[in-house]
Amino acid sequence: PHLRRHLLSIDDLRRHRRSVAARVRAIQACRPAVGRDRDVRARYLDPLSVGVIAFVVEMSRSLFCSLLLISVAAVLVPRSSFAQDESEPPEEEEIERDAPIYGPGDFILGVDAGLFIPLFYTGGPDGVEPANLRLGGAGHIHYGGYLNGNMTVGGEFGGSFSFSANDTTLYMLLIAGRYTYFLRSFPFEFPLSIAVGFNFSSFRDNFKTDPAILPGVGLLWNLDSRWGFGFNVRYWWVPQIYQGPRPPAEDSRFGNFLSTTLSLAYRF
Repeated sequence: PHLRRHLLSIDDLRRHRRSVAARVRAIQACRPAVGRDRDVRARYLDPLSVGVIAFVVEMSRSLFCSLLLISVAAVLVPRSSFAQDESEPPEEEEIERDAPIYGPGDFILGVDAGLFIPLFYTGGPDGVEPANLRLGGAGHIHYGGYLNGNMTVGGEFGGSFSFSANDTTLYMLLIAGRYTYFLRSFPFEFPLSIAVGFNFSSFRDNFKTDPAILPGVGLLWNLDSRWGFGFNVRYWWVPQIYQGPRPPAEDSRFGNFLSTTLSLAYRF
C-alpha cells in the first residue's frame, strides 16, 4: 500500500507538470495579440499624449511671456504720473483753497461775543469825565448781503451790560444798519465796518433812546469758503442829548465805550 501511494503521487506530479506546460503554451500563444494591442496604443495614444504635452508647454510659455511684459511695463512707466495724480487735488479743491469770490446772492451771518469796556464821557462842563462803570459784556448778531467781492450791507442786533460802583447795571440794546468792507489776503480777511442805528439804554428807573455809531475793525481766518473765525474791536459812540428843561441841556453827554469780541462767521 505504501508503494501504491508513492506511485499515485508520481502520477499527480506528472499531471501537474502537463497542466503547467499547457498554461505556458497558452500564454505564449497570447503574446502576439498583446504585442499587437501595444502597437495600437503606441500608434494612437502616444501622439495624443505628445500633443497634450506640447499644448501645455506652449500655454505655459505664453503665460510666462505675458507676465514678463507686464512686469517690464510696470517698471518703465514713470512713477511721477502716479505721484502727480496723488499730490494734486481735484480742480474743485484747488478752487476751494484759492481766494473765494463772493457777489450778489451771497450772504454772511456772524455772531460776536466778548467784553464791554466803558471808557469816558465828554460834552459836560468838566470836559472828559470817567464813565464810573466797571467791565461788562457785549454780544452781536449781524447779517449782510454781498454787493461785490469786498462789500456787504446788512444789519445787526446786539447789546451790552456794565456795572456801576454800587452794582447798578447799565443795559444797552442796539439795533443798527451795518456796512462792511473786507480787505483780503486769503485765508485772512480784515473787515472794516461801521454801524449806525439806535441804542436803547436802561439805568435804574431811567430809559432813553439815543443814536449810536459804531466803527470797528477785525480779523477773520477762513477755514474754507464758508466758515471764518476771528475777533472784532468796535468803538461805541452814544450821544445822549437833552433839550431841557428837565433834564437840562447841560446834562447832555457823549458816551464812549469799547467792545472786544470773538467772532464766528458763516457764508452761504
